[in-house]
Amino acid sequence: MNRGAQMPPPRVVVFVIDRVTLEDLFRAQAPHLQRFFRRNAVGLMNFASAQGRTVEGSYATLSAGMHAVAPEEAGLFRSAVETYEGGTARNAFLRRTGMRAGAGTVLNLGIAPLLKLNQERRTGAAVGALGAYALHGGPTVALGNSDAPLPEEPPLRFAPLLAMRPTGIVDRGDVSPRLLRPDPTAPYGVSTDPAKLEAVFRRDAPGASLVVADLGETTRAHAYRDLVSEDVYRQHLLRALSRADALFARLMRHVDPRRTRVLVLTPFPPLPRGGKENAVARLAPIAVSSPDPALLSSGTTQGSGLVANIDVAPAIAKMLWESAGRFEFAGVLATFPARPEAEMTGSLFTAHPTADSLRYLRRLDAAVEAQRLAASGGFLVAVAATEILMAGAALALVLRRGRRKYGQRLLGRFCLCAAVTLTLAMVVAGEQMPGSVRSLALITFGVWLALSLVFLVVGRLAVPTAMLATGLALLADLYTGGLGLRLSPLSDFPIIGVRFHGLANEYMGIVIGAILMSACMLPDLIPRLNSRAGRGMILFLFGAAAASIGIPTLGDNAGGLIAAVMAFGSAGLLLYGLPIRGKNLLGLLLLAFCVLWILAALDSTRSGPSHFGRSVLMAREEGIGYLLEIIGRKIALNVRMMFDPRSLLVYVGAGALAYFAWKGQRERIRSVLWARPGLSLGIRAAWVGAAAAWIFNDTGVIPAVMILAAALVGLLAAWLEEPERRYAPDFIPLELSREM
Repeated sequence: MNRGAQMPPPRVVVFVIDRVTLEDLFRAQAPHLQRFFRRNAVGLMNFASAQGRTVEGSYATLSAGMHAVAPEEAGLFRSAVETYEGGTARNAFLRRTGMRAGAGTVLNLGIAPLLKLNQERRTGAAVGALGAYALHGGPTVALGNSDAPLPEEPPLRFAPLLAMRPTGIVDRGDVSPRLLRPDPTAPYGVSTDPAKLEAVFRRDAPGASLVVADLGETTRAHAYRDLVSEDVYRQHLLRALSRADALFARLMRHVDPRRTRVLVLTPFPPLPRGGKENAVARLAPIAVSSPDPALLSSGTTQGSGLVANIDVAPAIAKMLWESAGRFEFAGVLATFPARPEAEMTGSLFTAHPTADSLRYLRRLDAAVEAQRLAASGGFLVAVAATEILMAGAALALVLRRGRRKYGQRLLGRFCLCAAVTLTLAMVVAGEQMPGSVRSLALITFGVWLALSLVFLVVGRLAVPTAMLATGLALLADLYTGGLGLRLSPLSDFPIIGVRFHGLANEYMGIVIGAILMSACMLPDLIPRLNSRAGRGMILFLFGAAAASIGIPTLGDNAGGLIAAVMAFGSAGLLLYGLPIRGKNLLGLLLLAFCVLWILAALDSTRSGPSHFGRSVLMAREEGIGYLLEIIGRKIALNVRMMFDPRSLLVYVGAGALAYFAWKGQRERIRSVLWARPGLSLGIRAAWVGAAAAWIFNDTGVIPAVMILAAALVGLLAAWLEEPERRYAPDFIPLELSREM
């Protein structure tokens, strides 16, 4: 013990407090953990993996520094001298792997299926990469026990995955039930013995590079949840947090904060009661020791207070090698001399000093939860119903024959502006970070009503102006950090963990449709735009919008870039009198792929690339098969979405509307399009863009519907303003006049 006490302190200590939320942490009597969160860098972390949102997948992802998959057997960690299969765990490990291990090690008896599954799924993830990096600075240590003693199931312990080497071995530690003590008031009648856990920490932590301490109490409380009422579970959870806080304080007495970096994290948050795997839950809290209070961020999330679980391993690797004085970190590839084949696709943490960091984080946490409830509850139903009601009212006004009075046109403009601006209102509401669904709804519908009325001031320009303003405002939100898009219920990717920034497919379709149709409709109403300068302005707008959608640090939407190039490019062809033919469309498609590849290649050289750059990096490592695997997954997802019952309802509705228009309103529609050549041009380009989005985006039916909806709104707006004509020409113009 004396010899160990003279050894240097551990370089990094990770405290695992699983299955809690940030609010849980501050409801409990946990003064030491609360103080740590107040005084250091804090954030919220997702829990995604290559197999969705599962406990084992999340821990494997933390271990690999990139999205990984894992079977349940990945949690079969045992101390080497524990009894297993009639003998010791190290004998079982020898039988399963052919490797011998020391008596003080912690062993993963499920390492073979874990590695095999990642190879079969071609994830490219090297589970255990973090432990491999840590090994160069000293031994790794795993300690603590989170067992929920159930006789019919072997206990699974996932926390040691963070300290495990790719061989399945953790150099030192103890994760056995010997660390538990009888406790009649705790779940399953056991709790962690503070004295024994402290003794193991004092024995094994000195001189270690990475120590992972599973405090265990909250994991047991969550496992006990289905056996008690919700009120009793909450009581157990709060008491478990208090016990975990006492353990944290006891171990921190042996940590020198000047020489050891400390992380407190929740790898997997609690699911809603009755929630199964892949259920949507709150983001998980994380705190990292820092000189001053700060908000964590990373290149993956590009948002203050948000990090991804793939970022944890690269961040710890940096801490380890900085402390060793020989840190090498080449961008996103955490490639160290002793293990060049191990790669990570996460980004490094950055800490932004903020005096009220915890207050902001709690607001963000509440806003994300409000977004989750709104996206899964009646809020989006109300939004969809409002959209349908406004569009239906406008359609009814349009179909009235005879001369329309000013009041009827004014009401129609209001309905169409309302249908356009409701999605923008949700983004504006997201910027305010509302903490409840009620607040979100009040802000959304208040802003929506105000916007709808404001655009009426410009008269017959109201609808195209509202569309243009909506598209530009959404892009402006990207340029100012994307908080509104991130917290809009229509694009709930911060919760899902698929992405944290950029344009989700829903808003990507809205941006393309709104900018395309408004830019094509306005020349019909403003003659000055029918000039060389006007065409130049329109092309510049198209190019800037497409670039914003595709640039990895902004829209970061590969399929959206292709759809934008096809839609805006088709409009540009028609604008200059060129036909939309197969040859021209192929040229636009090749242009889109060239731009996409250039952006991805540039992105792969950044220190925190998006999924563009990560795909290029992985393709270099895994070969063309990796890209083909991605394409195959996206095609499968798109096919499933195309035949989803909700998509079928869209097809039925669109087909019925098209049949009605063709049978009863064909001449009137032809008359409107003859009078509005720009509108006709925009509708044709919208069909091309919608087809491209449908093909090249996963869930492509969503942006395709949004683009075509913008075309429909444009048609209704023009129809509303055009007087009744007795004569309709026998053709629909396919391009703007030569004078444009």
